[in-house]
Amino acid sequence: MDEADDRPVAHLRVTSDEHVDPERVPAFLRLRSVRLRVESEDGWRSEEGTWDFVERPLGLDAVVVLVWRRGPAGVEVLLRQGLRVPASMGRAEQPHGPGRHPAVFVDEVVAGLVEHGEYTSPGRATRALQEVLEETGLRLGPAAITPLGGPLWATPGLCAEILHFFAADATGVAAESISGDGSPFEALARTLWLPLDEALLRVCGAAPDAPPSAVGDMRAELALRRLAARVP
Repeated sequence: MDEADDRPVAHLRVTSDEHVDPERVPAFLRLRSVRLRVESEDGWRSEEGTWDFVERPLGLDAVVVLVWRRGPAGVEVLLRQGLRVPASMGRAEQPHGPGRHPAVFVDEVVAGLVEHGEYTSPGRATRALQEVLEETGLRLGPAAITPLGGPLWATPGLCAEILHFFAADATGVAAESISGDGSPFEALARTLWLPLDEALLRVCGAAPDAPPSAVGDMRAELALRRLAARVP
């Protein structure tokens, strides 16, 4: 075992591996079911079990971009209020089935899927710039984009998506009209600038005026905390 990495060494003995949902075109998500057992280097074997997880054929990884600027009162950051259907209908206490249901908008930061051909550092930076333009109307140059810490698994038990974090300095840049990405679910999205500390309270669900049911956004909180640790 590498002394720099004290994690266990093991292999997966797979006996079946299949997609179990009906094939659709286009398919934004697919459910994959794997039947397997774990085998360690010393000969130990687990019982066989099944692990179901989600794949995203159109692009697995994502960029998360925190747009910020220096204003008269200090560092300000941009939050995006985006409609999220799973947050609106995905929990047991929420409505299910046909009907007219309340929409939930989440305070988040700019994000988007890394497309095929963009799985390099320059490619991800270009994707980050494109997402900023589409979602905020801010046209930034390559020098404005910097990595914001290392990549992270998003939900490794559910999906193999990796998040790549960036900061985008928009100081002195005026916004153009927001073009969006053509999705009907993006039409009502709004952006707002807030002081960094206030934005942190908001995405943590801890703002003084937040309703008791307010839920923060994990990606946004992490990006804000990373920026706070780097920008004086």
